[in-house]
Order: sequence, then structure tokens, then C-alpha cells
Amino acid sequence: MSKCKVVERVLSVGAWKLLLVMALIAIAVLNVPPTSHAEMETSITPEQAVEKYLAWAPQGYDVPNPYEAVIVGFGARATPAVLAALAKDESGFVWILGQIGDPRAFDVLWDLFEKASNATMRMRVGFSLGSSLDESNIQRLMLKLEKLDPSVSLALLRQITRQDFEGNMQEWRAWLSNAKNLDSVVRYCKQRSIPILG
Repeated sequence: MSKCKVVERVLSVGAWKLLLVMALIAIAVLNVPPTSHAEMETSITPEQAVEKYLAWAPQGYDVPNPYEAVIVGFGARATPAVLAALAKDESGFVWILGQIGDPRAFDVLWDLFEKASNATMRMRVGFSLGSSLDESNIQRLMLKLEKLDPSVSLALLRQITRQDFEGNMQEWRAWLSNAKNLDSVVRYCKQRSIPILG
């Protein structure tokens, strides 16, 4: 083999390696979420954050999606984008809605609660429902619960309030109508809406 062919082969192998390294760097740079709230506010919209959340590829078992925190950081501003994308990742977005705690999500979450096919999903949606409560939807919640199987209604109320008034809906309603108790429910349910990996 001549010197020219050896040099040509080394250069072609080196060029491929360089191209591969550059591609990996580009992928890494494009897939990194904003690092600060200020950077997030100026560089990404809630809709873009939701799209990046959906496009993110896990990089190992129990690695959280970094865009979840970005979406939650937007707070209630992200609710319309999350609701619009809910069907694409129901389980993940239920947790996100729970962390945001926007009362506008109540009706959608209630529909998911009624349709939940297993206890795990019902529990997840239950915590998100609890975090979406405010004075305006407590009465609606109680009316909806009265139409369900009593065991399901009581399980949800016990889950989100950590109280037990058995089947006395008047006591449940009075307890939830107290602003301090309601605030406690919302804070507790927001905390329980943070997925625990492991």
C-alpha cells in the first residue's frame, strides 16, 4: 500500500470520527433543557416545553424527563398546553397537572378519574384532582362524588384529605370548605404528584 493511500485512509477514518463527535455534541446541546427559570422564560414557551417533553428520549432507567420541571415551572401558564397534549402521555401529564395545581384542569381530571381502569391510575388522578381544588369546585366535587359508588368516593376523599368522616358527606363538605383545610389538601396533593423514581 502506498503512502498516499495510507494517508487517505487515515484522513477518511478521522473525518468520520470528527463528524460523529460533532453530531453527538449537536444532539447533546439541542436536548438540554434550560437551566434557570429566567433562561426558560426567554428561550421556550409552554407549548415548546410540552413538545420537548414528548420528544425526550430516556437515557436510562429512572432518569426523570428534564422538561417536566420546565413545564411545572411555568405554573398555570402551562395548563392549556398540557391539556392539549394529555392524550399523548396521559400518565406523565396527570402528574404534571397535579404539580401545577390549576383549578382549570378539574373537569378533565374528573373525566380521567371516572374512566381510570386500574387503582394505580385512579390514585394518580386522585392526587391531581386534589391539587386542582379551590373554593369554586369543592361543591362540584361533592356532587360528583355522591353519584359514584360510595366506596370509590370515600377512598378518594380519604386519599386526598387524610381524614375519615366515613359516609357523612356533610362533614366532608364542611371540612373541605375550611380554607386552611383546603390549602392543606392542595399542598399535600401537589407534593404527592411528584413521581418517585426507583
